[in-house]
Amino acid sequence: MERNTAQFVLTAGFTLESFFWVLAIICHCRIRATPRRRQRIINLPHEAVNAQVNMWTTAMEDAGARADASRKEPHAYTLSGVAFTLTTHDRQAGQSVRMEADFSPLVRRYDRLLGLLNVYLAAPTIMILSLVLCLSVLPVESNVPRAYAFHIFHAVHVLWPSFIAVALFRRHMSRACNILEGLPELSPGNPE
Repeated sequence: MERNTAQFVLTAGFTLESFFWVLAIICHCRIRATPRRRQRIINLPHEAVNAQVNMWTTAMEDAGARADASRKEPHAYTLSGVAFTLTTHDRQAGQSVRMEADFSPLVRRYDRLLGLLNVYLAAPTIMILSLVLCLSVLPVESNVPRAYAFHIFHAVHVLWPSFIAVALFRRHMSRACNILEGLPELSPGNPE
């Protein structure tokens, strides 16, 4: 392989890897921009809300999840241990109920994971491998195809965990939203 062709191949590979790295950063930014709280004041009897929380807790325990329902005050319940924390507060002795769904633990967990993967693992690995290939392999033209295959192999293994984390985040959020479908006021399709 000629030197100019080898430089072109390495530059094209670096550009492609950078494109996928930028795509992983964009996915990370979208996760970071996910709304973390939803709040509504709805006119439901407190007993209906209690029945709903008890039903969710039973369903979570049957599924083996670590759901935890606790009573903060006489008229306030908290359901946690799933992808979100749901808190209900009775207002004026049953007139209306304020419900808050907090997704911040889930968003924060994936935000940190993707930050570590994209910034501290993927970027330095891609940059260092590209620099090493340009400085050490390009002068020896016979090793370029083998070195380039090595570089692509490592770049792919550094980039794929970010996309798996994004897929897992979307799956957890869709499960959480499916749980919240029992209360249409909190479902993500409705404006707040």
